[in-house]
Formats: sequence, structure tokens, C-alpha cells
Amino acid sequence: MLQIAVAGDLHDQWDHSDHAVLDVIRPDALLVVGDMSDGRTRIPGLLRQLRLPLACVLGNHDTGRDSSGGCLRHQIELLGDLHCGWSLRTLTPPGLGGGGGPPPPPPRGGAPSFPGGHGRFRPGGS
Repeated sequence: MLQIAVAGDLHDQWDHSDHAVLDVIRPDALLVVGDMSDGRTRIPGLLRQLRLPLACVLGNHDTGRDSSGGCLRHQIELLGDLHCGWSLRTLTPPGLGGGGGPPPPPPRGGAPSFPGGHGRFRPGGS
């Protein structure tokens, strides 16, 4: 069964505790969608540290307050091949394929959370 973690609307709220959550839930891939960093450059560097297939699509807030487009271009450069806004990104780890099913059970000790989100991520429910 394919398990893809999706993180969106981060608004610069991502740190190593989110990496720890990914270590617990062990997805096959991570998709980061829109409004990642509000124009700041910290998160692309953190995402490049991850050791799992990853694709990013930037959102309207990722330009920051820079109407020239320079900030957005800089983020795209930092993301490199992780950015797939205008192209196909093929994720090819062994065994990655289509499928569906229920999420994995929560780990012992409780469900992981994404502290940067507007709530808590709980496998299998709200």
C-alpha cells in the first residue's frame, strides 16, 4: 500500500520535529503543497535533509512580499529538483506504486502531530 504524507499551508512552520513525525509515520513519499515558507528560505534547506522521495509545489504566499519574483526564483533554486510546479516529478523508490487503503495505526504512546499546522494530524481520523 502506498502511503504519501502531504504537508500544505506550512507558512514557515516546519522544523526538525516534523522530520521526527515523518520518521514515526514512515511514508513512502512526501508532497509539500503550497504556501510553504511565506517567502523565507529556511524550509527548502530543511526539506533537502529528508531521505525520502519528495516533491514540492509552491503557492501564492511563497513569493513573500516581493512583487519582483526574485524571492520566488530563489526558493525554486534552493529546492532544485524537489520543485515540480511546472514539470513532472517521478518518485521511484523500490515498491512505490498506486494503491489505497486505511492509514497506519498510531504509534505506541499516541498519535503524532504536525506542530506547525492549524491542528493535529491523527492517523485514521481527526
